[in-house]
Order: sequence, then structure tokens, then C-alpha cells
Amino acid sequence: MRIMNYSVFSDRRLRVKPAMTVAVTEVLMFAKALAVAFVFALCFALSACHPNGAKGGEVIVKVGDNVLTMEDLYGNVQSGDSPEDSMLMTEHYIKLWINNQLLYDVARKNTTRDDELEINHLVENYKKSLTIYRYQEQLVSEKLAKEISDAELEKYYTEHQSMFKSLLPEDSTTSFEYIKPTVREMVVNRQKMDFLKNVEADLYDRAVKNGMVIFYK
Repeated sequence: MRIMNYSVFSDRRLRVKPAMTVAVTEVLMFAKALAVAFVFALCFALSACHPNGAKGGEVIVKVGDNVLTMEDLYGNVQSGDSPEDSMLMTEHYIKLWINNQLLYDVARKNTTRDDELEINHLVENYKKSLTIYRYQEQLVSEKLAKEISDAELEKYYTEHQSMFKSLLPEDSTTSFEYIKPTVREMVVNRQKMDFLKNVEADLYDRAVKNGMVIFYK
């Protein structure tokens, strides 16, 4: 397959030259043509074939140094209810991918040093938060009790009945059974919060005791 290389953003400032405008237009036209031509072969694979039957590393389109492969499509495009639906979803994803690459390239070339430092800081904070969240979810899944008895749920409901009053229909004669799914969700969330607070407190105490945390005046 012929691979078209569009490295079209070279101006540091956000001024679009006529030649660059033409290049962008060509990219978008190419995306549509590629999707329409290529998708007929791809639709069958997306809707009927297993991904292992395709060459995962086969390049479909290239923008600058970035490539979109067959494997990327299998990982991001859901099969539709019909070949036509699959074609539309595939065409949309290819065009979206190309637009994202083009926008990222021009945005990166117009990013100042201060912007870059701030972005790196935000990315690092997000990475830390996501890593902590994944670890907490793993702890909860491994350590927290899987089942909560009806007796525990009813006890919580009785102790906090005023919180559920607005959720009950006025003519409800089986209040607890009606509200039990909500009660279960609240109990599970409360258990998670209490469990994670205890984990954090224990981690803090042990770190201070072992000299991992040092306070300076």
C-alpha cells in the first residue's frame, strides 16, 4: 500500500500559509478516499473475522512520524450492526486520527517553554493519581469482603433512614426492599472509604516510624 507522508506544519507561529492550507485539505480528502476504498476490505474483518487473522503492524496511513496500523483499528473501532455501519465508524476514526495528529503537531510547534513545563507537571500529577487509583482498586478488590448480608444492609438503612426518605414513593409498603440496591451501593462505598483511610493511615505511620518521612523546622 502506498503511504502518504504529510509533514505540513513548519511555521512556529499560528499563521497558515496557502500551501499549508492546500496540504491540510489534501490530507482530509485523502482520509475520506482511503476510508471509502480501504474500509470495504476492513469491514468484513471487523464484523466477522478475528483480529489474529490480520497483519497487526500493517500501516494504513502516516502523518509525519506517526502511523495508524491495522492493529490500532482493531483496538479502537467497534464492529457495527452492518457492513455500512462498520464502514462509517472506520471512516470516522481514520479522519479523527488524522485530525488529531495534525492538531497536535501544530499545537506542539506553538507551545512555549512555560507551557511545556506546565503540561509536564499536569501529566505527572495525573499519572500519579491514576497509579494510586489503580492500586486502591486492586486493594479493594483483593481485601474487601465481597458479600454484604441483608442484615448489614437493613441495619444501615434503619440507622440512616432519614437519608432515604426522599427516595421512597409515598405509597411504598416495602421500604427496605425497594431501596435495598441504593443501600447496598452506599454501604459498599462507605466500606471502601473506611478501608482506604485505614490503609493510608497505616502507610503514613509506618513511613514516619521507619524514617522515610523527615520533618524539617
